[in-house]
Amino acid sequence: GVTANGAPYYKSLTSDEYIYYDPHCSGNVSGSARWVLDSDAPSLTALSDLDGDGNCSYDARAKSKDTSAPPKGSMWKVDCGGVWQDMWVALVRLPMTTTSVTATSTTATATTAPKADGPKPVMLNGAAGPQHHLAFLLLGLALLSGRQ
Repeated sequence: GVTANGAPYYKSLTSDEYIYYDPHCSGNVSGSARWVLDSDAPSLTALSDLDGDGNCSYDARAKSKDTSAPPKGSMWKVDCGGVWQDMWVALVRLPMTTTSVTATSTTATATTAPKADGPKPVMLNGAAGPQHHLAFLLLGLALLSGRQ
């Protein structure tokens, strides 16, 4: 989907985690624009402070002025148990396949999953300890699938 500020947002296929662009995460115009990884769904009507908490509270961030997509490769600040750490994250678009399953109750479900032989969705330098938290969240996003 797309938020009111015109930037896309992405929802995890496996958990309530989102990546979205927030020009001013606290609502204060003096803040830095950034892409955030957050468990709060972004508002589709607010132009800034998309999680509506009045604070910059989220799991990870990457400063950026590019509203078209999260940075494909950049340094992210990651909340690792209350300690902010720098981590290089490279995002890769996954090739997608769609499988439809029809249940006996006449309801149909469509699921989308990455191809088994596709590229790895996240490449991490020195992923160890709490950094696996971000790797897990990003892997669950079926990165940049654009589906919600």
